[in-house]
Amino acid sequence: MKTTIFIFVGLLLFGCKKASTEDFSKQPVPEKSELAKKADNFFKSISTIEYVNIPQNKIDLGKKLFFDKTLSKSGTTSCNSCHNLATFGVDNKVFSVGDNKELNARNTPSVIYASLNAMQFWDGHAKYLEEQAGESLLNSVQNGIPDAAFLEKRLRAIPEYQTLFKNVYPNDDEPITFANITNAISTFERQLLPKSKFDDYLDGNENALNEQEKKGLKRVYGQWLHHLS
Repeated sequence: MKTTIFIFVGLLLFGCKKASTEDFSKQPVPEKSELAKKADNFFKSISTIEYVNIPQNKIDLGKKLFFDKTLSKSGTTSCNSCHNLATFGVDNKVFSVGDNKELNARNTPSVIYASLNAMQFWDGHAKYLEEQAGESLLNSVQNGIPDAAFLEKRLRAIPEYQTLFKNVYPNDDEPITFANITNAISTFERQLLPKSKFDDYLDGNENALNEQEKKGLKRVYGQWLHHLS
């Protein structure tokens, strides 16, 4: 009798679980609102980006370099000093302070989502993150590194970097080069693509934005239509 009851209960639970799964899979996907459909004409969610399979050790090396003050002449400034990841990739200053304590001519643009920019720097004179990283390192006000050879020599004298660069660039006769330094940094920066609530909205979550934010989106959309007409 007990065996019969156990079998019956087991079949009952299995049947409920299966029915629940089938019912859930058949639920219709809510249709997007007109505002969300309009937003799709101008924006794409971060979820739509196709990621290239990057070795984790290269990302880790880039992160270490990004936070390392050894990459400035006086050893007091890192990439993170101006592009502070704790404050959304900026330092929140009108003019960023450089390695020699001088002020930069402009404030610091965020490194968050920088890989999606068509151009780098405020004036757009560089195209790729590698260029941005290299120019900043060699800028007399920002990181103050005199030249590429100076930084290569400094990092080659650090045993830990000798090992790390050899692991990441095993086919290079000399792994620690200025090109590899900027390549590793930019590789790390390309991972800085956090998902925002606006991305959630574009993915179909209508409640991700509040009414005030939706009102702002409507206003921006109206301005674009006026500009395009």
